This record gives sequence, C-alpha cells and structure tokens, in this order.
Amino acid sequence: MPPYQFRGPWRPIKALLASLLPLALFDRAQAFSGHPPLKHYFAPCSGGLATVLGQELLSTQIGAAEVEVQKRGCAFLGTEEAAYRALLWSRTANGVWQLMVRQRGICNRQDLYDMVRRVAWLEAMSVEDSVAVSCVLGGGEVATDIAHTHFSSLTVKNALVDSFRERSGGRRPSVDAKDPVLPLVLFLQRDEAWLYRSLSGPGSLHKRGYRQQMHKSSLRETTAAAVLMLAGYDPERHVLMDPMCGSGTLAIEAALMARRLAPGLMRLKREGDLAVLTPARWPDTDLALLRRLVREAKAQELERAPLPILGNDWHPAAVELAKRDAGSAGVFHDIIFSNQDVADHRLDGSVARKPNLVVCNPPWDLRLNEGARESWEALGRFLKREAGEAEAFLLSGNPDVTRALRMKAKRKIPIDQAGMSLRLLQYQVLPPRLAGGESEGRAASLRGGPASQVTGPSEKADDTQTPLRASSTRLSMTPPTPQRLARPGTAPVRASRAQALSGAGSSLATLAGGLLLGCQRSSSPALAGNIFDIPSASVTASQSLKGAYDEYASSYDGLDGGDAARFLGLDAARKDLIGLARGHILECGVGTGLNLPFYEFGSGSAPAVSLDAIDLSPGMLREARSKAAFLNLGPDAVRFHEMDVAKMNFADESFDCVCDTFSLCVYLDPAKALKEMARVCKAVSGRVLLLENSRSNLLPVAAYQDVTAGFVARYGGKGCVYNQDVASLARQAGLRVMSQKPLLGGLITMLECAREN
Repeated sequence: MPPYQFRGPWRPIKALLASLLPLALFDRAQAFSGHPPLKHYFAPCSGGLATVLGQELLSTQIGAAEVEVQKRGCAFLGTEEAAYRALLWSRTANGVWQLMVRQRGICNRQDLYDMVRRVAWLEAMSVEDSVAVSCVLGGGEVATDIAHTHFSSLTVKNALVDSFRERSGGRRPSVDAKDPVLPLVLFLQRDEAWLYRSLSGPGSLHKRGYRQQMHKSSLRETTAAAVLMLAGYDPERHVLMDPMCGSGTLAIEAALMARRLAPGLMRLKREGDLAVLTPARWPDTDLALLRRLVREAKAQELERAPLPILGNDWHPAAVELAKRDAGSAGVFHDIIFSNQDVADHRLDGSVARKPNLVVCNPPWDLRLNEGARESWEALGRFLKREAGEAEAFLLSGNPDVTRALRMKAKRKIPIDQAGMSLRLLQYQVLPPRLAGGESEGRAASLRGGPASQVTGPSEKADDTQTPLRASSTRLSMTPPTPQRLARPGTAPVRASRAQALSGAGSSLATLAGGLLLGCQRSSSPALAGNIFDIPSASVTASQSLKGAYDEYASSYDGLDGGDAARFLGLDAARKDLIGLARGHILECGVGTGLNLPFYEFGSGSAPAVSLDAIDLSPGMLREARSKAAFLNLGPDAVRFHEMDVAKMNFADESFDCVCDTFSLCVYLDPAKALKEMARVCKAVSGRVLLLENSRSNLLPVAAYQDVTAGFVARYGGKGCVYNQDVASLARQAGLRVMSQKPLLGGLITMLECAREN
C-alpha cells in the first residue's frame, strides 16, 4: 500500500500535522481578507422569470455569491467583477443596479432628502456629469408625502445637486433623461427606501439593439431567452425550430446563445466605444477589469452555431423582418429561415437533421384576435408529422385555443409578458405513426413499456405547475418568503467559499487542508511515486514528470481552474499578468491552456500578440490544442511545441515577452529554467512575466511551508515545491525585478522582470 494513503506507520504523523491546523486556518483567513469585497445589487426581470435569472446569476459565467429570488427580480451579493459580468452576460435581466444607500423610517420628503445627502457623491460622479432619477413604488403603503414618483425623484435630484453645490463652489451636475452618466433608481416600499445606481443605464437590457421595428406580437428579448432556458436549450445537443417564428426573436436569441455572444456587447460592437457601457464613465470603476472582461467575452465567441436553428413563418413580411434583425444581430448565417404555412411545411430534404426541440410563440386570440384556433390545430399536425419524439415548449395566453393542439401538457410555467399572464406549456411529441396505425410510443405501451404521451381533446385535467409563482406588476423587494439560491451542488455561500479554498491546488489552504484531513493526494500514482525518487537508467526525472502530467492532463482544469481559482483571485491574477504581454510571446509550461482566453490575439494582418507555447507533456499540449480550437483561435494563432523549458531550442532574444504561470515550482531545476527564459527574451525592451507559488511573507506561514514543502510536493501538491523565493531565483538567473505583487499573504507572487544589461 503506498504511504500517501496514510495507513500503518503514517498514523503517528497525523498528530503532528494536526498541530499545524491553526496555521492552515490562518492561511484561509488571509485568503478571505484578500478577496474583493461583496456589494449589494438588484437585477429586475419580468414576472415569473426570477428563478431563471437567479440560476443565471449563480452560474460560473457571472459568479454571484448569494442570490435572493423575489417576485420581479433577484437581489444578489457579488464582487464588482460579478456585477460587470452580469451586465455583459445576463440574458434575462432587465437591468443591473448597485445599492448606494438604504434606510428605514422614510416617512416624508425631508427624510428622503437627508438619506440622499449621506451618499459620497463625489466618488460616484463629477460636477460636469449628468444625472437622471427614476422612482418605483413597491408593495405596501407608502407615505403620502413621497407616494408621487415624480416628486420623490425630484427630491433625490435636489439632494444630490445641493451636495455638489456645497462642495463645488455653487457648481452643479446637469440632468439628462436620455443618456445620463449616473442613472439612479429610487425604490420605495412602506417606510423603507433603496437608492441604486444603474450599471445598465436608464433603459432596459431587454433592448439588445438588433431590432429596427417591433412587431405587435413580438416577445421581449429577455423573455425569449428565458423561455429557451426553461426549455433546456443546449446548442450542442438540440436542433431547434420555431415553426411560427414571426419576427424571429426566439431563433435570434437561440443563435446568440449558441454562438456565445454576450448580449451586453452588442451596443459596444455597434458604437465601438467602451463609454457606451455606463460604469465606464464612473470615477470609481475599475476600467482595467472592465476591459479585461470585455476582451474575455469577445474571446469566447464562436464562429458558427454548433447545430442548425430553424425558423419558419407564413407571412413574407415577418420572415423578411426576422432576416433583417438576424443580420443586425450578426447571426444571419446561423438560422435557416423558410416562408411556408405551418400546415403545409415539410422538412424532408430541406435540412440535414430533424428538430428535437421546438420552441414557439403561436398566435392566440387575446393577442391577435384572428385565426388562433386554426393556427394551433395546424401546429399540432406539424409537430406530429415533422417533429416526432421532440419536446415542444409553446407559449400561450389563452387556454381555450391550446385545446386545439389535441395534446396534453406535461408542465405549465407562468410568465408575465408586457402585463399579460402567459403559460409556457411543455409537450412530449409522440413518435411518427407506425405502418399499422399505432405510434411507436403506443406500441411500447401495449408491450408493457411506458407510453410517452396521452393524446386527447383537452388538457383540462392537467394543472401541474413549476415552483415559479405568478406575481403582480409591482416590484417587491422583500417578499414574505424569499427563496435563496446557491450554486448547483454547493452548500450556502460561506460553505462554497470554504470548498473553493480546499480545492485550489495553488493555495496553502489546499495543501495543508489535504494533509490534515487525509483527503488530498495526487491523482497520478506516477507523480507520487516517481518524480522525487532517484532516477534510474531507464526512467529519468523529466520522463517521470512528463508521464505524470500526461495522466494528470484530463483533470487539471477541474483542480487548478473553475470556481476555486476564481474565488481565490487566481483567474484575475492570470488576466492581470497576461494583460501585460505584447508582441511575440513565449508561454512556458502552457499546460492545458488556462491562459489562452486572456491573450489579445486581435484579428487581421497585425494581431496584438503572436504566441508560441511549450510544455514537456504531450497530454497537456493535447488539452491546450483542444482549448484553442474551442476558443476558435484559428490554426495559426498559437504554435505549440513539446519542449523542456530548461533546454529550449529557440535562438537568443527571440521573444518580446516570456510568460510562466504556476509552473516554476514543478521544474526540476527552476534556476536553469529562468536562465533559459532570460536568454530567449529580448534585452532592454523584453519582459519576463511570472505568476508563481512562493514562500509567504508571513513568518508563521512561511515556517509551516518550510516544514511541509517536501512532503506536500511528493504526496499532495502535484510535484510543486511551494516555498521557493521566486524573486531571488529570478535575480540569480540574471533578471532584474521591476515590480513584485504578493497575493494571498505572499503564497502567490506576480513579478515583471527584465534582463540585466
């Protein structure tokens, strides 16, 4: 039995390791103290969609820390980065607001005025900027003196203006209702007031900007995106069809999702100026962070949708409008439009694959007042003829016309659209009829298998609802029983952070926690058993290292990336470091390519960077190539080389910049590796950029690292000697340290170096 499984003679060592628990906990406290502060935000949405929005906010794409689902939106805690991500990536939110001040006991305008005067307005805007205030009344009785939204908004504006007049020699900001620098939202409920600044501007995020003309029956873009999410649309698995697409909102939103196009970038792409994003105009905004997130969002875009998206409508003008809007959204080539009556529409030979997901907003009487029942009858025939075994999600505001479909709904989800109470109905379409007249599902049922669906003239008997609740048209900030959400598969937020700390391979908390609890060990027996043994004639140390990381390649991202890296700030540190890289770049120890999304590859004949990437492990390089293909970087964007960093075959001064992240601790001879990096880097103008595990600048933690470094490297740290003095090693290699930034109490260090003359 290998010793790293802590059996037999290793039991006495547990007591020794347990005595070091306070130091591990100290390290965790340091990690928390270095984490960006959490702020309060609110994201409004259409009624019935708050749960969808909540799950979206908790996704890794946005990363809210804690979400409270309310009737018409979600209050959430998050970092500044999470708020910017919500602004760029949320497909269902109508806005993103940051809380500036909140107060109870607001009974009149003077109370409201005094509350607003408490805000440090000079940190949020300058006297040359413009402001606009809107007011929303929530549930419950609001004092008569502040119940008029216009006068309450005016009170907020007056308090802000007076604050500037006192501090700016009588000067004051202007008011601009259309495009203010600082859009404010006042929310009043009972005797409580919330004042937010809107990151999303004075308008609603449902206006993506690709529509030039609004069809009378069109869905809101945010509602369409939420319907697709409720339908479980997976661009990698579903051939999607909207057989009655109208102006194409569902098909266009599906294409945006399939192409990974961030909806918040659409206006930015049209106008080409970061200032169109409202936070970019605020003095306290982290512009470097915002720019990085914009670059990251652009890097995730795919060239084409993975699977076809089909849209059809009988009205030629509607199809032309859909095509024009799809072109404006940049997804024209991802949608196959057709112009046929759904009753006659045939897919045979027209598309390579039949649809397995149908999402549609058919006409219904309360909306168009003509031909709705006939439309649903024709839609039912189309589904049974052309979409057998598909799932169908159909939106309706009139239960009378849906009976014409002659199918029974599995589920009904309430949704509000422009003040109308709708239902999203889920159906399982039967397989096509067999030659003998029975459907495949019915035949299976007769043989004793489950029938997939029951058909009949009415869906009256089915009243199944999802946990979503219908809501009034008023925004409710504090419902009686709000639903709290956490990321799927995690405990509440504090536990999630602890889990993140115990899962990040580059942190002392990970390594110490794994040793203390006996739960961390190398995923590769070769790593634990070979790379620190004396090499034999047949197996050298570098060969052992290569073999170990070949085995480790497929699981590397799960341990050194994801939520853990984000919570500890390691992803942000990677972005900061790679953001400094320009020109012809060499990345040493590229691994699985975790840094690839952060490079500014640009486009055209003069890209911002040109990248060569090396690694000793073929398995790691295979994962990196896959990631480059996934990011759609192109075959020539990155040149991958299987190469030992200590024996590089590049000429002297070949690169403008050499980068290395979290690899130095694994190199068998880190000093020699750094000398090679210095050799291939250009003198004077060249830079060597390092982000590495290092010996802490906190003496108790550093002492603990010194005691445990060898043991951790061998049995739980992937071979990483995590107590190196990286700055000293760099100087010994002939590099001048130009800047050094410690992270996580010095457990991680970021260095910018240049060659000594």
